[in-house]
Amino acid sequence: MELSRDRFIVSESNRGTGDYTLVVNDSYLGPAPGVRRVQVRFIPEEAGRVVALRSGEVDVIDSISPDFAGQLANLPGVQVDTVPCTRINQLFFNFRKPADHPLSNLHVRGH
Repeated sequence: MELSRDRFIVSESNRGTGDYTLVVNDSYLGPAPGVRRVQVRFIPEEAGRVVALRSGEVDVIDSISPDFAGQLANLPGVQVDTVPCTRINQLFFNFRKPADHPLSNLHVRGH
């Protein structure tokens, strides 16, 4: 059996929702992790992530504002870790529109 540097491997995924499941890679080179399975769920809205954490629906969230971090900091059983970083937001435009749609016009899109 060939050893691997990947601690977890993807066992299930749903490209439509962005959800996936990771399981321990039994060929992992290092010590076994403390959990055998991790479910990752994409929750697009920050408030939705905070509600899911507060309700116990999820165990870990990321990418929250300082305001929400402050609200969570004093809750029992919640640990807030902060890391200095730059927050990046991306906007994606769907230009596959019908011919009569304004975004189908190159002049409207600035080309």
